[in-house]
Amino acid sequence: MTQSTSEVQVEREALLARIRNWERELDSLIAENGQVVLFAHQEIDKKLVAHFENQFIIQKNRLDQLKHHVKLTGGDLKTQESLDEFSGFFSKLQSDFVAFSESLS
Repeated sequence: MTQSTSEVQVEREALLARIRNWERELDSLIAENGQVVLFAHQEIDKKLVAHFENQFIIQKNRLDQLKHHVKLTGGDLKTQESLDEFSGFFSKLQSDFVAFSESLS
């Protein structure tokens, strides 16, 4: 069964809202990483700060690509799989960053 135009629009908006939420979370993590750097005195900690900064940039780019894809497709199966994959990866990245930032304070 095919979806109506309004169903596709509702699904598209729900997916875009999910992406916008991740973007806000990433912005928070980026800001927090900017504060964490003040406590990174050892070389390994400085490298981890840079690692997280790079990962946050990469993930922002991934979200931009996902957002563009959602706008084009409305959320096909491939898009859903990509969002689920991103969700898992992002959760792990967040927990790793939280553990790192807590280890410095």
